[in-house]
Amino acid sequence: MTRSVVIDHITTLFGATKSAGIIFTYYNFENRSLDSDRAENIIRNFIKQLCWQVAVIPQAIFDFYDSYNNDSRNPNVNKLVDMLLCIASNFDTIYLVVDGLDECSIQERERFMEFVLEPMLKHKKAKIVITSRREADIVDALEVHNVSLLNIETHHVSEDIESYVHYMVNRRIDERKLKIKNQDLINTVIRTLNQNAEGM
Repeated sequence: MTRSVVIDHITTLFGATKSAGIIFTYYNFENRSLDSDRAENIIRNFIKQLCWQVAVIPQAIFDFYDSYNNDSRNPNVNKLVDMLLCIASNFDTIYLVVDGLDECSIQERERFMEFVLEPMLKHKKAKIVITSRREADIVDALEVHNVSLLNIETHHVSEDIESYVHYMVNRRIDERKLKIKNQDLINTVIRTLNQNAEGM
């Protein structure tokens, strides 16, 4: 929910100008075993997202693709970072949105910090939003780079979550994706979802 709100806001403000590049990813605890969480694949995804947005894809990207397309080699992570920074340089500003970093394994989030976050923090054009629970390794890594942290406690967002859950449950009922007619049961579903959201 947070991710989509932030991306919608950025897109509304800057999406039509083509001067801002918007890249995003989200982590899901249930997908920890998948390769999609690996830093290399996150960077590939970011490069792809920016290629869709840039007016003209840099020749360096084509050369990079050609050099690995015809054999079984995979580019190492540093070369992928170079290509990400190469295409990012074609935008006035890069907005990077990362949702649920704490949902990623500790090993992979260490690699994300090293190979994605650190290069982007050094990139003067980058504006970065990361959502996460307050895990010590994440806080430490961000504080090293003097990143501002904003703590949002559960009680600060409970009303927003309740409104969102109420809206989504009723929408699914209207779309016949959720077949409940008993109002007491609907209220129980909404109350249970609210109680288990834990501020997320």
